[in-house]
Amino acid sequence: MVPKHLAVAVLPLLLLAAAPCLTQSAAPPARLSVPIEVTDAKGRPVDEVSARDLELLAGGVPRPIAAVSPIVRAGEPGPWRIAIYFDRVTTGTPSLRAAAAAIEEQLPALTALGEVELYVAEPEPRALLPATRAVEPLDEVLSQLFLEGEGRDDLRQLRARFATRKSGGQPGSASPADPADPADTVRDPADASPVPGADEIEQAFAAEVRTAIRQQDRLLELLAASPPGGPRALFLISDGYDRNPAAFYGAGRPSALERASVETARAAAALGWTVFTLRLGDEKLPDLRRFQLGSGQGNIGARVTLPNRPKGAPKPEPEVRLPPLGEPEVPLRRLAEATGGAFAARQAEVAAAVEGLARRRLLSWEEPDLPAGTSVPIEVRALGGRSTIRAPAFAGSGVPGELAAARARALLSGDEVDGAFPIGVEVRRPEGASPETAPRLEVRLEETERSAGAGSLRGTLLDELTGAPVALPSAGWNPASGEPLVGAAPTEAGPVAIVLDDPATGRFGAALVDREDREASEVQVSTSGPAGAERPAAGEAARSRRGFTVRIVKPGPGPAEGPVEVEAEVRAPKDARIERVEFSWNDELAATAYAPPWIRRVAVPRGGPVGFVRVAAFLADGSTTDDAVLVNAGVPGARVDVRLVEVPVVVTDRDGHPVRGLAQKDFRLLRAGKPQEIASFGDVGDLPLTLGLAVDSSASMFLKLPRVERAARTLLARELSSRDRALLVDFDSAPHLLARPTRDLGAIASALEGLHADGGTALW
Repeated sequence: MVPKHLAVAVLPLLLLAAAPCLTQSAAPPARLSVPIEVTDAKGRPVDEVSARDLELLAGGVPRPIAAVSPIVRAGEPGPWRIAIYFDRVTTGTPSLRAAAAAIEEQLPALTALGEVELYVAEPEPRALLPATRAVEPLDEVLSQLFLEGEGRDDLRQLRARFATRKSGGQPGSASPADPADPADTVRDPADASPVPGADEIEQAFAAEVRTAIRQQDRLLELLAASPPGGPRALFLISDGYDRNPAAFYGAGRPSALERASVETARAAAALGWTVFTLRLGDEKLPDLRRFQLGSGQGNIGARVTLPNRPKGAPKPEPEVRLPPLGEPEVPLRRLAEATGGAFAARQAEVAAAVEGLARRRLLSWEEPDLPAGTSVPIEVRALGGRSTIRAPAFAGSGVPGELAAARARALLSGDEVDGAFPIGVEVRRPEGASPETAPRLEVRLEETERSAGAGSLRGTLLDELTGAPVALPSAGWNPASGEPLVGAAPTEAGPVAIVLDDPATGRFGAALVDREDREASEVQVSTSGPAGAERPAAGEAARSRRGFTVRIVKPGPGPAEGPVEVEAEVRAPKDARIERVEFSWNDELAATAYAPPWIRRVAVPRGGPVGFVRVAAFLADGSTTDDAVLVNAGVPGARVDVRLVEVPVVVTDRDGHPVRGLAQKDFRLLRAGKPQEIASFGDVGDLPLTLGLAVDSSASMFLKLPRVERAARTLLARELSSRDRALLVDFDSAPHLLARPTRDLGAIASALEGLHADGGTALW
């Protein structure tokens, strides 16, 4: 049965999916099947169900039911393919750990139903464990997540940072991820931050919407990549998202999240997934002091005693309440209902979902005239009304069009999109046309792909400014003819993404056109496909940084203490507006200026400690650049008495494995060939670490940058703990400090997503 809140979106989505006619001949009937659960009025399973007991409507038209058969048969291993997906970006720590505990309890039942695989998205999905029926490795990974896993909660973190900016960063309103000590902050009373302008509100609003949509797109890509065949179930761990964050930010336009939630739900159902959404943040967790992971001790039921906090050790930072989301359960319930799954807010509901999988039956029928890549709304009813049917609201064949739109969005955001074949795209006027003729979009296949036979292709165009996918008119187009696929070119300037895909096989090609000059008769063309393809940078943010610089005029690198006057020279492109300039001592914001002259006082602690004065400038479009001066550290040519020099040492064996347990007597230190006395020796162990990431974002990094970003996010997720800090610098024609040192590693990972390859390489 189609849920009421989905029904209004069915018609436009059907029109979009059906627009590109993939072939001139009628498609043969498609054999479709969906899992269904049948219960009586009291919720008890109905043991005997046949096709005569049910009625099926597809697109509102009755269809003959071919068969209704049990999925799991007694004495046989279950055929389900079960994916457990932890989306750290949209999940808080309580939900993540509670879900890990709830699923761990269901492992015997889940592995009896089929193979189970574990994934975590942070933000890119990666496999924690491949498909297996073995309980022990699954138990070990889930136990570790229960004990040590942390959710990033990016959406609420974004809201917290916006709230801090909105309040001017005053004491008591610091970012939850990087709290400031009011006693260490000096502010000019005249520097009270005004209410955020329309540009800043729009940027914050767009950042939350973009983050939520990208996580849905990443999930959809993973679901589509699963091998076809057999029933499939997904347990999605997420705290959801606000369908329209405009109310929180005060933005003046509706959110694209409402449409995105409908499209994701429809596509997941068309791909044959039954989705169970888990939001267990309100569940009470067991006392974590009862559990500890040790060598060969993966089961969360092991009872041990954790050591007490050492005397004098710093107290853990208090938990900070983050801003709430508006109705975050609604899109999760929509996804579950559209796919015939269920929403779970309690551990008991997780157990009921697993139990229901074992009772599901497979209903199959033939759907005439259903081209590959399209879907149809379905409704399964019990004749006589004595039973309740839980079934998906949609069924489809091939790769849904929503996946093509997701790939186009990824291309526009700067992600690497590895298509199976290259395509060429031009925006040009027809040969011999007058200058008044509007340019058109022409998409061509490379010669090698045409000769191989491309099959029937579907074209999807996405404009960065509108954000709505448009189907290219592929009716009657023969890809092997060498003639281009022609469509209307967007009238606005800005990047445009095009995806050509075969909805039957899933093979696709993608290209990005960067239209900086919409009046030109021809624009720069780029392709995405095999290695070696190049494209220009996308988005205005990357271009706006050109000519945007900050230079600290005073003070110099000499001694300084007390109130120090800091003067900066800020240059920006003519068409850019400088929103604010921030003055800091080390990591602590001291003052903010909103108009020239860019002069403010910064308090340097008495005693002249070594530190740095930093000035950061922000444009209205979100671009930022900065400069810093080290003070109280001596100047070139000055005499500095060094009493101790710290030398970090890593010792490995011939296989590259670390060697532990070494003592001072095992080392000799030479300077210029002369032995030196080792004054002290110790193991660094797990002391807090500050990690600086400097990423080359010059134009030559276009193909490599997405891989570098993924490697950096993996490093942040796997190697750093909650006590460590990180900072992020990117450099093209000039260096830019994108994120100051912070323990909010999720903020660093989010900042990585904003990198674009452009400019020169100012390495030094």
